[in-house]
Amino acid sequence: MPECHFASSHSTSFAVRCLVASAIAAVLATSAAAQPWNQPPERWNLADTYRVLQDSPWAPLKAGIKADLVWTQRHTSPVTRQPSELPDGPLEEVRAMKLRPKERPLPAVSVIWWSSRTVRLAQQRQKQLRGQLATGTPLEAAPLDTYVILVEGTEPLRILKDAEGDLLTSVYLELSSGMTLDVARVEFHEGERAGEDYVAFYFPREIEGQPTISPVAASVTFVCKATAKTELSGRPNTLTVRAQFEPHKMQAHNQPDL
Repeated sequence: MPECHFASSHSTSFAVRCLVASAIAAVLATSAAAQPWNQPPERWNLADTYRVLQDSPWAPLKAGIKADLVWTQRHTSPVTRQPSELPDGPLEEVRAMKLRPKERPLPAVSVIWWSSRTVRLAQQRQKQLRGQLATGTPLEAAPLDTYVILVEGTEPLRILKDAEGDLLTSVYLELSSGMTLDVARVEFHEGERAGEDYVAFYFPREIEGQPTISPVAASVTFVCKATAKTELSGRPNTLTVRAQFEPHKMQAHNQPDL
């Protein structure tokens, strides 16, 4: 909080400015402390968990993510009379947050920085609140030795699992230094419930003993491009994702959480 000194009665205007600055600093500090990720996860309600998983530094909302699912439709050429697939234009999916969790539609595409302890704790807490996990079960999330980013959604899973070419060359992180970080491993997960389909991308935390991402970096952009080998009519067959994260904001309890 700014430190103020009042030398005389002639410094009234300075005193007012100082008090205003102090008030603003106090409001910002209170607001930061009120964020779910700065509170014990045992206190989170369902809305708090959705906030972490859908609108937080680890899960960028509209300003941070652009995901295009390109659909195709069956078309008969008027010249050759032969059927062909024509693009029906990109369908942009932007994650929208609502205050009432029960009304939240499942997004077609979402991107989460899953290696964050905050994210994994939010998933566990959400299961507790939904009765899928015993209330007394301790909430735990051990640090991981890799960065893990999830691309969630049924259609993204299908496209990425059946992608042309090698995902290890078409998925990467753009670092603020201008360098890129290649993905090391990819895992596919088909869930039993709606909203449980995802693809996990693993990135190294260190290369030759040096950290790959600085916790104070201004930005890191996740890039993912893929086209399914088996094209389905009336279904999206191409996926393009750019999700921007800001590591310097990815903190919980004033500690980096990547």
